[in-house]
Amino acid sequence: MPIGVIVNASSVLLGGMFGVFFGNKLSEDFKEKLNMIFGACSMGMGIFSIAPMK
Repeated sequence: MPIGVIVNASSVLLGGMFGVFFGNKLSEDFKEKLNMIFGACSMGMGIFSIAPMK
């Protein structure tokens, strides 16, 4: 089995468990800013992946 699949699956599981146990301790302001950061990162990745296409 490829190592990337194992690393990806374990990262998703650990991140989910972290969110379940510690998500209620985060402030609402931090949660809102985190969503904005994730959105900006995904837009940037999309722009940089479209730019090299001809």
